Amino acid sequence: MQRARNWLRLVFATALAVPAISLALPEERAAAAFAGGAGTSGSPYQIADCTQLAEIDDSTANLAAHYVLTADITCSGSFTPLENGSTYFSGTLNGQGYRVSGLSISCTSIACGLFTRLAITGSAEIRNLTFVSPNISSTASYVGVIAGIGGSASFGATISNVSVSGGSINGLAWTGSLLGSHPRGQVTQSSSSATVTGTSNTGGLIGEAGNSSANCTAGYWSVSNSSFTGSATGERVGGIVGSMTWSSATAECKIDSSTNSGSISTSGSTCGGLGGIVGRMSNGTVSGSSNSGPVSTTRTCNVGGIVGEMRGSNSSTAYKDSSHVAMSWNTGSISGYVRVGGVVGYCDYYNSTISQVFNIASVSASSSWAGGIIGDSSCQVSNSFSRGTVSNVTQSGGGVANAMSATGDEVTNSYSVSNLAFLGNVYSGTVVCVSTYWDSTITSDSSASCGASGKSTADMKLQATFVGWDFTPSTGIWAIDASKNEGYPY
Repeated sequence: MQRARNWLRLVFATALAVPAISLALPEERAAAAFAGGAGTSGSPYQIADCTQLAEIDDSTANLAAHYVLTADITCSGSFTPLENGSTYFSGTLNGQGYRVSGLSISCTSIACGLFTRLAITGSAEIRNLTFVSPNISSTASYVGVIAGIGGSASFGATISNVSVSGGSINGLAWTGSLLGSHPRGQVTQSSSSATVTGTSNTGGLIGEAGNSSANCTAGYWSVSNSSFTGSATGERVGGIVGSMTWSSATAECKIDSSTNSGSISTSGSTCGGLGGIVGRMSNGTVSGSSNSGPVSTTRTCNVGGIVGEMRGSNSSTAYKDSSHVAMSWNTGSISGYVRVGGVVGYCDYYNSTISQVFNIASVSASSSWAGGIIGDSSCQVSNSFSRGTVSNVTQSGGGVANAMSATGDEVTNSYSVSNLAFLGNVYSGTVVCVSTYWDSTITSDSSASCGASGKSTADMKLQATFVGWDFTPSTGIWAIDASKNEGYPY
């Protein structure tokens, strides 16, 4: 009996000496992977190094959490894009002004970037972050430093105050500094100075905005107060966006108050539109934006200082079924083969409009249809001017190179100061120019029949010449001052 009691005492003593096993909860394990925080909006996970950055996709729950950087981060070696199976990032990442340097990613499958995709089944937000010298390279499509695809038809991604400083982004179709494709969401106060190389739909900031199943309905997609200063090369290229929605349905994609001073050019054997702001735009608007960088190609392509090619619908009169460029300007040299314009290369369909725009740079086409404002147009043009030299090739004009119409009143309250008259050629229909002029002292060329008038340089600097124009002080569209714009209206 005594031996039995001693044996039991030994068993209990041994049991008490065994260390307790701790089973950490999933959220406790996640918290341990970061520098602090709980992953909530009030207490986001804290990221202090590149290893912690890579833990964002450690679980599906992590991909929906909230994060902040607490220090500058330097990454070395190859970084694997963040995703977890078919779950993608739908949380928030606030850089708090810190930088991520040396991010290097190489992909062979679609959707390549820090994140493969954003907001496929929920919203996502990236803000207040700078990427320094990233190197993103893919042998496939959908490539961007932030993500290959940012959003879906139902969910949007918001990008604000994000910059890419230098570095290179290389991919195929849908390639951009920030995002390869951005079907839905907003980008604001963001910039890039990277070198971007792609094929179809290549943008300084975004490769493609919107798509056939996620049209830019009101408020769903926009870029504002953003800029590009690097170089972008591809086959449908824009300084801000390569392609802005391509659908006949209603859409309201919008770029506002954004600038390009980078170099925009083509690579490969084809070119689907080349523009300082947008390469190809359907059912969208560009306003308050400008280009000062060179836009050039030797390919057969629609090339413009602001938009290379803009389209709307020829079966509806609804404003949002068309494309619009307003209050925008170009000061960068524009060159191409055919359909080249200081502001727009090719504007198709009658209910699209170009208003309150100007160009003061050289425009050249090695074949035909070079125009100070538009290369080839069947759109409405109003309150616009060009003071750029236009190469004297076939059917070119100081304002519009080639025009076609079945509606009339295609140009109103506009002028050109160039080596050519305002309109170069009427392709078909009746093109009407109302209160539209060109400086006949500069050139003896005569405008194609549309009603535009040649006026002497002296008359072009008199407000009385411009009948019906709105020169209302402070609130009008136009002003004239001998000390500004070389004395011509502006």
